[in-house]
Amino acid sequence: MRNKKVVVVLGMSIVLGLSMLGLISTNYVNPVIQTSAQQGQRDPFALINEKAKENKSNPSFEKSREIADLLVENLSVLEIPEYLRTPISEQVANATMNGASTIDENNIVATINNLADQSSAPAYAYTNTEQVRVVRTFLHSLIPDVVTLNGTMTDLEAFAVFIGTLSQKVDNDAFMVTPAEFTISMSNPANQPFPGSSASVTPNAEAVSESVKSGEMLGVVNSFVGSKNMLASQDIILMIGIN
Repeated sequence: MRNKKVVVVLGMSIVLGLSMLGLISTNYVNPVIQTSAQQGQRDPFALINEKAKENKSNPSFEKSREIADLLVENLSVLEIPEYLRTPISEQVANATMNGASTIDENNIVATINNLADQSSAPAYAYTNTEQVRVVRTFLHSLIPDVVTLNGTMTDLEAFAVFIGTLSQKVDNDAFMVTPAEFTISMSNPANQPFPGSSASVTPNAEAVSESVKSGEMLGVVNSFVGSKNMLASQDIILMIGIN
């Protein structure tokens, strides 16, 4: 895990795109969370899950906004300032209070692949449903009252899974392969039970160094942020199906 987050001070329209730099670090094929959980006295994901459970029984805009904000804060290695996080969290909270969204995993796949197209990212930046499901299963083990195992997703759930999968594609060599290569790796007997899958034991977080691919993807993200192709954060959220 990295001990220091990267501070990013950017315009409102690009902050969600920059959350691509977050969440999960490389440990062979293990989805491993790198967060402040190991530095603080309480696991932030336990707090997120507790708040999500309360919000299910008595939903409110403020609680939904707080959960969305905590997801961004704890599922990213980027230190995104509060004044930049707030508009995104409010947009997700508004959608959550509308309560009408039923979002498919394919929405996550399509959104990430669209971002890969727009940023001219390498082939290993593209994803598929297999990768989304592994990330979703792993997040379910951490925040089961936010992320379910199967079926369509709520707005908060899709938001978490999107950030998680996108982050894997930038920061985890096991996920920084083409969709076809990932599917093959999942069927390899040597990889069973596949880390992050329902049959696998959740791994402990371990310190890792930045890989060549993650360094390359950092360059892609930086270039994308400064390009005319960069999508507004609200458009990315709508593309996921959060509305």
